[in-house]
Amino acid sequence: MINKDLDKRVFIAINFSNEVRLYLSNMQQKLKAVCKSGNFSHPDNLHLTLRFIGSTGTDGIEKLKAAIDEAARNSRIFEMSLSGLGQFASRDKHIIWAGIRYSRKLEELYNNLQAALEKAGYPKETRKFTPHITLAREVIPESSLSETLDAANVSDEIRMVVDRIYLMESTRVNGKLKYITLYSKHLLMHKTVST
Repeated sequence: MINKDLDKRVFIAINFSNEVRLYLSNMQQKLKAVCKSGNFSHPDNLHLTLRFIGSTGTDGIEKLKAAIDEAARNSRIFEMSLSGLGQFASRDKHIIWAGIRYSRKLEELYNNLQAALEKAGYPKETRKFTPHITLAREVIPESSLSETLDAANVSDEIRMVVDRIYLMESTRVNGKLKYITLYSKHLLMHKTVST
């Protein structure tokens, strides 16, 4: 019999430096100024999801670590940059996200991870990979959504180095959502960094 109490709610992600989190937090502050309401992600929780897994026991965690090891062995360190703000709509509330400029290396990392997960027994992801960083959920803008996104955009571009991938647990600590690193693995080093 499986004890569901021991299961962890997990996902695989790219995490960011404090500098990148501060940049994204500035975007959130601009958004807050032009929104009636919204559930804004805590800056410490900002990340890019490579694959949501869900509820997983100890055996599953070990399989995921092995899949992450395999994906990291086949992927090189790279840089990526933001491509502005976008949204997923649901009725009158929106999810606002920061998009990622197309990166062949990010796509390779994603594909390597999906292949390793499939080999470990996880079903193939059927949704198209749309790399993004969720800034806020259930957003109700003050005016039109396009005006809201324009007002919150930051003009200067920031680039971020992706040098490892993380297995994260989604949990609640004192009633607040918190993402805890369970495992991480460095990507391969190489001489030049490119997108």
